[in-house]
Amino acid sequence: MKKILLLLFIVIILIGCAGTDSKNDDKIPPTKPNLYPHIGDMGDMEQQGIPLEGVNGNDINDFNNGIDAVHGTQENIRLQWEHLVDNDLDYVNIYRYSFYDSLSLIYQRISGSDSFIDASLIPFVEYHYFIEVFDFAGNSTLSDTVSYMLLDKAQLVSPIDGGTVNDLNDLVFQWGRAGSGELIDLFRVILYRDNSTDNYEEYEHVWSYDQYIYVNENQDFEISYRDFGGDVNIPNGQYLWRVDALRYNDANHTYFGSESVEYKLYYY
Repeated sequence: MKKILLLLFIVIILIGCAGTDSKNDDKIPPTKPNLYPHIGDMGDMEQQGIPLEGVNGNDINDFNNGIDAVHGTQENIRLQWEHLVDNDLDYVNIYRYSFYDSLSLIYQRISGSDSFIDASLIPFVEYHYFIEVFDFAGNSTLSDTVSYMLLDKAQLVSPIDGGTVNDLNDLVFQWGRAGSGELIDLFRVILYRDNSTDNYEEYEHVWSYDQYIYVNENQDFEISYRDFGGDVNIPNGQYLWRVDALRYNDANHTYFGSESVEYKLYYY
């Protein structure tokens, strides 16, 4: 009789546990996230002048080139990672460290977005980042580490923001160099259009020119659009221009840099 009661008790326990999916039952960690390193900069070209491709296969621009500086007045770095494929993800931790700062958790967010902007940083400090993704069972997986260093931003002079040009033969870009410029190899002047939509961010590169500099060179620069290969047959409309400061990083075989503010330019 005691054996029968014990057997019934075990059966009841098993029936009671059937169909439950305990949080601790899932021991499989999420797929390793792919945090993109710096792939290149808008205006980069491959052989025969073919534009370099970004992570989505389109011509490289600010929204598909991995970790990078952000245009504007602030010292910001944008992180980008491949879309997370697991369907049971809970949140993402973002970590940062540098020579001057120990490892710290700088942000925690619900999974969904594939990018993050780290704000108010310091130029000439190489920052290192990695992310950790968690599922609802508490399992986690770390990405590899990516790095980037900001440089001093160029100061735009002319054309002014919102300026108009009627003849592209007369278009001249002028800017000044902020700081000493000792860690800058070149300035890249870029003319582009904003083709972003509500669901998609993309810049269309129109023209760019690399102005290599030296430490003791004059602080002010100017480049004629027409004299340096600018196409005078571009359509009328609204354009944007800015100047990127770049320095080659031997360790990563790519460039660190900064992006100035962007000025609107109307061509009619």
